[in-house]
Amino acid sequence: MRARFVTDGGQNEWGATLWLPGAKEPLKANGPYRTEDVAAGRCAQQAWREGYATNLGVLAFQTQIAGGAVLHLSDCACVVKAIEDGSVKSEMLQDQAIEIWELTTKLGMLLNVDCFYYCS
Repeated sequence: MRARFVTDGGQNEWGATLWLPGAKEPLKANGPYRTEDVAAGRCAQQAWREGYATNLGVLAFQTQIAGGAVLHLSDCACVVKAIEDGSVKSEMLQDQAIEIWELTTKLGMLLNVDCFYYCS
């Protein structure tokens, strides 16, 4: 396992933390959402924020995680399900899943997703 990776999509910005084996401190990345996503109302949807945080987190840490297997922990069960299996109920989650599948394939990495905290 190359690293453990945790993401979260807050109301105003996304965040991601990466734990590399042997490192004393995790790497952190965060930032605001794109103006066009805020204007379109996407940020009002918790699932969209969580999925988008995953995509942006992978991009932020691509140098450290390319070519390896990464355990991704999320507190959003529908995002975990969409990344694992795709989504037949949400076009938005399906589009995000396809984005992450294409990105991880391009980086030659395996993203193993799991739920933590209050996922059911």
